[in-house]
Amino acid sequence: VAAPMARRLAAAGASSGEAFRQLEQIGDQLAASLSSLPTSSLVPMLHACAVAGLPHATLFAAAAQDLSGHLGPLPIVEAFEASAALRLSIPELQALFNTFMDEELERRLPGTSLARLVAAAARLGFMKGEHTQRLLDRFLTIASPMRAPSVETLTTLCHGLYLSSWSPGGHELWQIALWLSVLDQTHKTHPQSIALRNFALSVLSCPQSQEIVDGFQPNLQLSIAKVLRGGQSAPRIPMSDTTLKFRHEVSEVLRRAGRPYDLDLNLGPGLSVELTLPGPIGTLWLLDGPEAFHHPFFSPAAQERSSSSSGPSEPRLVPGEQRRAELLQLAMDTARVDGLEQALGRWEHVGDRASSSSSCGDIGSASHDKAGMAAGPLLRLFGSASCRTEMPARLARLDWLSWSRLPPAQRLGVLIESRPACIVAPAEKVALARAAMRNK
Repeated sequence: VAAPMARRLAAAGASSGEAFRQLEQIGDQLAASLSSLPTSSLVPMLHACAVAGLPHATLFAAAAQDLSGHLGPLPIVEAFEASAALRLSIPELQALFNTFMDEELERRLPGTSLARLVAAAARLGFMKGEHTQRLLDRFLTIASPMRAPSVETLTTLCHGLYLSSWSPGGHELWQIALWLSVLDQTHKTHPQSIALRNFALSVLSCPQSQEIVDGFQPNLQLSIAKVLRGGQSAPRIPMSDTTLKFRHEVSEVLRRAGRPYDLDLNLGPGLSVELTLPGPIGTLWLLDGPEAFHHPFFSPAAQERSSSSSGPSEPRLVPGEQRRAELLQLAMDTARVDGLEQALGRWEHVGDRASSSSSCGDIGSASHDKAGMAAGPLLRLFGSASCRTEMPARLARLDWLSWSRLPPAQRLGVLIESRPACIVAPAEKVALARAAMRNK
């Protein structure tokens, strides 16, 4: 019953509130009677929720408890993928993942499924450093060192490594670079190019991995550099009406106050901020809607804690948003950016090709070799130094829930506040605004 309704709901774009409520009621009934249903129906039910966009925490929690010890490792991976599609991260799923790792079930998975597990668990925030390394070691053990995995498998693996903040070792990074070089001319979709570029950017931004890549063969260095250069624009992520309304309200507050602002400023390869207040004392604002957070927004334990505190607890950012903030902070650091671009120039062997090039233009008109890489002066990855000098020095986040709690009279002050206290977590920002009101 649930699966056909889920498909209809997804086809309708979740526009039918009544259909969504009916599907939620079906989820309630399934969760209550899960013990009487065949175990083989668990994963299809979770997949139906993912198709419909229904993060039914009760159903997923009940299914997670039944999945442990009753099904093989592959259905559990599919359950994690359904949860990750919904950004549904709950303790029962974390416990299932821990059991999965304790029982070494990854040893029964093929390489493609291992990559899927790494990505799904990383999206849910379940991965610890030892988990990531163990799963990667297993993947490298069963994969062919010379014959590259499919583009989809390698992209999925690299995306999971990026989200889990993997600290690379020499052998593992060399193997991934070799596979990237083998797949250099293979067609990649735009999302795949973005995922590989994010991984390469995380490699470039880590001093340890920079040093490792500096010791690679030139063709492997160049393969990583080409991934970084590929596809400079990130796809526009679909936003909910809630997010659109929130961002419109923020810009309207600034417009009515006559304050200058810019929208969707690009700072580097796929790195952008939603709102910029220009000037040396301005701020780069990340305006987070529901899509930036895990479901459920408030866990039962958090709600109990918030009931005894002065303010509500905040939802948890998904790993992708945490990583984005880290890379944006890096892009704002002029000294570090100069070091990154010098390292990228070494990997592209700009100096070698520039010495043999018959002509050299300026940064904006550097010549290119047959491989499509810079053959003249260094092509900037993060924009010109002058643009970075004029960039606001501060990065801040604000989510739609914190914004809705702010009194209208306080909203402009929060956005343009010039004191360092502006750079705090959303919950602390709301507390500061409330404290200011009490002190008046």
